Parts: sequence; C-alpha cells; structure tokens
Amino acid sequence: LGGVMLVGVVVTMLCIYVWCRSAMPENMQKNGGTGSSSFYDAFIAPCCGDRFLRKHLGTDLQVGGWLFFGPTAVATVASLALVCVDPTSFDAWSFFVQLALFSVGAGLLLRSMYPPAMEETPLL
Repeated sequence: LGGVMLVGVVVTMLCIYVWCRSAMPENMQKNGGTGSSSFYDAFIAPCCGDRFLRKHLGTDLQVGGWLFFGPTAVATVASLALVCVDPTSFDAWSFFVQLALFSVGAGLLLRSMYPPAMEETPLL
C-alpha cells in the first residue's frame, strides 16, 4: 500500500508541475498567446503528432487539464462503488462528492480551453 501511495504522490506532483508550469506568464505568452507547447513538442509530436492530438493536447495547459480530468473522472466512478458497498458510510459519500466536484471543475477548465468557449463563461 505504501508503494502505491508513493507512486500516486509522484504522479500527482508531476501533473501539478505540468499544470503550474503552463500558468506562468512567460509560458502563457508563447505561441502567439495560446500558451506553451513544450509537452506536445517533446513527447507527442515526434511519434504521433496529428491534428486530433494537436487540438486536444496542443498546449501545456490542455495537457494539465486532461491529466486532472481523466483520473478524477475514473476515480469518481470507482468511488461510486464504495458508496454502493456501504451506503451508510459518511467517508464513502464524502469521498464521492469531493471527487465529483473536482471532476466537474476539471471538466469546466477543459471546456474553457476550446475555441468556441475560450471567451465565454464555462457554465453558460
């Protein structure tokens, strides 16, 4: 269990690094104001850079958003199993609600990064 926790912490810290690095002013100004694309240029473009991946992982902020949304969406569904196993458990319900809210927030962050919604409020 300790090894799993250690791997989880390291992966989470790497995700936060990608996300926070993309929020630095000098990185947000790169590529004509669309943001830096260091992750895409280093890892995706050399092996499988196509139009679809460029649209969804073209900037470091998008990569950070997907790194947060993907695992939290999966964890939200998995935490629903805890609620089904013990519906009277406060811990199971609080874990599920926290993950669901975090998933919604990460999804709204992703929605705000795509061109039709870039200049709009994510909820509208």
